[in-house]
Amino acid sequence: MGLFDGPLWWLPLGRAPEIEAEALAAELEQASPPLLLDMRSRQEFEGGHVPGARRYTVTELKSALEADTLGDEGRRCVALCLSAHRSLPAVRLLRRHGRADAVHLRDGMRAWWKAGLTTDKG
Repeated sequence: MGLFDGPLWWLPLGRAPEIEAEALAAELEQASPPLLLDMRSRQEFEGGHVPGARRYTVTELKSALEADTLGDEGRRCVALCLSAHRSLPAVRLLRRHGRADAVHLRDGMRAWWKAGLTTDKG
């Protein structure tokens, strides 16, 4: 068990499997796109988010997983935030709850915007 696999899972440090912005954009075009989990604040999310993303705080995500209300079983999960710090604990949490293919967006929304990819507002 690693340092971040135990009671320190929530720390925004360490590493987690990741996906590049362009690769995520390509996956979103597939027949069964990944489930996008945006870990930013409501204000950040409303200012611009990846189309189709659902907004959660880490606490809300933890509650949804424990209550088994996240849904979309079988879909790959991609966590994202502004700079890939809040998404790290989200990926660890998802993996602890059986989402073995969970990854996070490398460099977060900053990478998405830098790549010039589409966002939704509101």
